[in-house]
Amino acid sequence: MGQREDNIDLVRRFVRDVLNTGDTSKVRDMVCEDFLRIDPVRKERGASDVERFLHERHDQNRDLRYTIHKIIADGDYVAATLSAKAFHRPSGRHVEGTGMVFIRIRDGKIAEVESQWDRSKIPE
Repeated sequence: MGQREDNIDLVRRFVRDVLNTGDTSKVRDMVCEDFLRIDPVRKERGASDVERFLHERHDQNRDLRYTIHKIIADGDYVAATLSAKAFHRPSGRHVEGTGMVFIRIRDGKIAEVESQWDRSKIPE
């Protein structure tokens, strides 16, 4: 595979094996130690923040599933549109959201994620 395909494969594996399962044991294999997430609602710095995020999301949401709808790559960057669905335990409701992510890859790991999500259907 070339760089483009390798980067897309990394993002697909991260969604499938980490975001959808909450398996924090794979985070440091796929995310740089100095990882940065830029999002209007929250920021994460470092692999440990990613692990904390996963615990929070999976504690609050049963059957959390992210789906990639479109994905493209150019150089060190991957862009994707996604949706997320889950049963939100605190509200007792099924919730869903859609978003776009721009991901920078460095040395075969995710270094930075900039995301924009439509959270209008997600309870506070």
